[in-house]
Parts: sequence; C-alpha cells; structure tokens
Amino acid sequence: MVSQAVVAEPSRAPAIVRQALQPFQSASGNLTDDDKKRVAAIIAAAVGAAPESSRDAIIAAGAGTVPVLGAIVAQAAQSVPASSVPPVSSGGSGTMLLGNIRVMEIQGNDVECVDGQGKSTNLKQGEFLRQGVRIVTGAKSSVFLVFENGSSIVVSPESEFSIEKFTQDPFNPEGLDYRTMEGEPSRSVMRTGLIRGEISFDVAELKKNSNYEIVTPVGVCGIRGTGGFVRSANQQSSFGLYEGQVTVTTPNGQTQTVNTNQSIAVGGAGTNFAVMPNPPEGADAINQAQQNMSRAQAVTTVQPFLGAPPSQSAPPDPMSNLTPAQQQALQQAAAEGTQAVAEAAQQLAAASPAAAADIAAAAADVAPAAAAAIARAISTILPAQAAVISAVVSVSVPVQAASIAAIVSIALPAQATSIASAVATVVPSQAASIAATVSTAIPAQAAAIAASVAAVVPAQAPAVAGAVASAVPAEAAAISTAVAAAVPAQAAAINAAVNTATANTQGGDVGTVTTPAGPAANQNPATLTTLTPAPSPSPSPSPTRVSPSF
Repeated sequence: MVSQAVVAEPSRAPAIVRQALQPFQSASGNLTDDDKKRVAAIIAAAVGAAPESSRDAIIAAGAGTVPVLGAIVAQAAQSVPASSVPPVSSGGSGTMLLGNIRVMEIQGNDVECVDGQGKSTNLKQGEFLRQGVRIVTGAKSSVFLVFENGSSIVVSPESEFSIEKFTQDPFNPEGLDYRTMEGEPSRSVMRTGLIRGEISFDVAELKKNSNYEIVTPVGVCGIRGTGGFVRSANQQSSFGLYEGQVTVTTPNGQTQTVNTNQSIAVGGAGTNFAVMPNPPEGADAINQAQQNMSRAQAVTTVQPFLGAPPSQSAPPDPMSNLTPAQQQALQQAAAEGTQAVAEAAQQLAAASPAAAADIAAAAADVAPAAAAAIARAISTILPAQAAVISAVVSVSVPVQAASIAAIVSIALPAQATSIASAVATVVPSQAASIAATVSTAIPAQAAAIAASVAAVVPAQAPAVAGAVASAVPAEAAAISTAVAAAVPAQAAAINAAVNTATANTQGGDVGTVTTPAGPAANQNPATLTTLTPAPSPSPSPSPTRVSPSF
C-alpha cells in the first residue's frame, strides 16, 4: 500500500509515488477511466500519509511521471484536506527554525496573501508570516516587511512577491534593536521571489554560512548585505544597488557582478537571457529604492517580533532524501559555484538513475541560480525522466518555472509538450507564462504546447491560449483550434482571448526594459558604468507609477 510505505518513510513520498505510477507511464497514451481512478487514488493516499510540506513534491512526482494526467494528479492532491495531513517532524533540518516575518505597514487596502494551497486572504498590518506564502499588491497598495534576521523589503504596487524559504538558527532576541541592526543575529537561509512588479530591499549583513537569494523569472540575485531594487515584467528583470555588491546569474549560466550605484537588465528566453548594463530608469529606480527603505526604517519598531508565534522546526529539505555521500558531493560542489553543482548533480544522477529526481530537487534547492542548468544536465542523460526532473526542480525554484521548462525543452524538443504540462501542473499560477515561454523557444510546437498546458490547468485555458498566441502570433489560428479542442467547454473564451492577443501587438508594462537579441557573453564588472543617483529629493515618479510611502 502506498500510504503504508509513505508512513514508514515519509521523506521518500515522492519516490514512492513515482515507483507506484511507473506502470501507467508506459501506457499514458491509452489510459482507461479505471487507470485514471487508480492514479488519483495513489496520489491521494500519498498526500494523506505524508507531511504537508511534501504535497508539492508529490504533485511534481505524479505530474512528471504521467504528464497527460497532470490535472487529475493536482485535483487528487487538493482533495485531501490540509487539516488531515500529519505535522512535520521536528528532526529534518537540525536546529534551524522557521523564521518570522512581520508586516510592519501596509499602504492602501488591496493586498492579498496566498498560502501554499492557493487560499487567498487580505493581508493585515501587524500580522506575522512564515515561508510558503505569496503577497500580491494592487495598483495603489504596498507592503513593508521586516524579517527576523533584520532584513527589510518593500513590495511596491502591482507586484507579486513570494517568500519561498526563511529559516534560521535559534538566537536570543534580548537587547536587539531592529532600528539600528547592521548584522543578522544568527545564521539564516532566505529565498524570496519576485514574479512580477518591483521590490526595494535592505539586507542586514549576513553571517559567513548564511545565504539569501532573490529569484526572478530570468535571474537570481545573490545577497550578502546590500540595498537596492529588483524589477520584473514580461519575462525581463532588472537589478540595481544603492549600497553593496551582488552577483546576478541567468538561467543559462551567465553571471554579472553589480556594485553600488550600478544596475543591469536581463532579457527573457527570446533574447537568450541577454544582459544589458545600465538599463533605462536605472538611476531613478536606485534612488527610489533608497528613499523607500529610509521611509521604512522610520516606522520600524525596536522589537517588532514581540508576540510572534512560538518557534517551530523547519521542515526537512530535499537534501534529506539523499544518501550521506550524495549530500556531501552536492555541498562540496555548492562551495565551488553553480556550474559545479550542475555537474555534480549530473554525475550523481548518472550513477543512481532511480534517485535522479531527488538529486535534481536537492541540487536546485542548494543552488537555485543553477536550477535550469541542473534540470537540463540531468534530463539530457536521462531523457525518459525529463518531465519529472523539470517538475521537481520547478517546485524547488517556482519563480523560474517557465525558464526551466523552456531550457529543458530546447535540449529535448520532442518532449516539450510533456515538460510544459508537467511544470504547469506543479506551478499552476504560472501556466500561461510557462506555455508562452516554451512556445517562444519552440514555435513550431506552439499549438501542441498550449493545448497540453490548458488540458492540465483547464481553468486557465483562455489565458494560456492568449499568452501563447501573443508569443507566437503566426500560429494563432492553430493555437485557438488546439486549445479549444483540449478544453471545449471554454471554446468561446479561448477564441476571444486569442483574437484579443493577436490584435494587441503593441504595449508593455512600465519599467519593461529592452535587451539586445541573441546570446550575451559574461559581462565584466568593469564594463558597467557607475550610475550617479539623482540628488535628493529625487524627481517625482511618473503619474502611471505609484511609489510606496511610509
């Protein structure tokens, strides 16, 4: 029984699911209704017996093994009430605890908090958050967050920001003044994501073994103790600093160092993630970020975490599914850099194909900047596992799901549809972006990709069709026909979305940058021009853009 196996070894729940679904993988093109019911029962049994933190990994295992049944896998997992899932064991991450985040101030009244199950509630000023949530701001709303390690973030209007990971070693808060804190009180691991919009940040100086990454769809920013901004729109991102230094890594492995008063932009898959120094509005954005954080500091209290929820051990991370030798190999590689992690993951997967998905997930968790490279490296040597590899890596780094799916699909174009649908199943909120990005990379398969993604996320079929038609307008008619055939109940809405997408050939969001087409070589920091911020006070922002005020 799947449930008994999961109860006995909860950390191996995804592997147990993959093994149970193997008979259906070979027959995925000709599954009966009884087969579909059995798949749903396997997923539900595993989710019901595993810790809640394993839910996404189980969905990834099911969707990756039988991509054609992605919708059934997701529905079966969601049918198990969260309240029935056993609590997480306290022994998975050593002494590390879940870190607290305080909502210090909200401007406006249109801010939502979305939990790991997709449930949305209105965010309230003063409440405490932990990892696993997304914050979505409206057109005239912004949020100021303080993390328990002393870091601060302002989420600007019309943004979607995720807190993917925040754990830390225990510490004594007595005597700490968060208004003047310059260094974090204990070792921490942070990963946040900017899906769209803009954030300003001021990160306290991190300890030697601490780690913080800000992930965007097309770049990962490694933080050590800096202040600046990150902006993301239309599969493009820009990064800039008013203090410190960061390294930005693109999904295809390019790296760029950004120093104080410098900024860069990174293009999407269509530009091969080209890097452009000194994007338009870079100096203004840097100056605005500094003002945002100065205002935020003014409302920070001495001890914002008085009354915080009781300490809770962090859930096991993907590394706990590996053998000690595999763990050691990845940890040593992480100390050498992202390329070393991808190479080590590929070697480990080649030696232990049955553990390839677990190795991929752990490697991406250790080095999120290498997520796409890890997925591609392992998928190329184990192509039969490409869909599940792409799915589990996307669970580890969901903000880059579209780039991960595209890069693996470019390496294995014959599997593009199954890769896209498997990834969309585990990151359904980005289904349209996933379908469009993979279709941009492989335009000849745009209609099939759109149909496969729409089939696993049927509620988003019109958005998927419209996004893909906008990305590959030459295939609009075929896209409309294929998606309508996959989700006939929404045929009218699908046709309307495609017609609207192809009619609107112009437009874009404020802050979108144009990057040069084609591959870009690694930039040398010396080639970046130091930007001189505008004198304080800075010029007022454009009327179409609302800046947060505290």
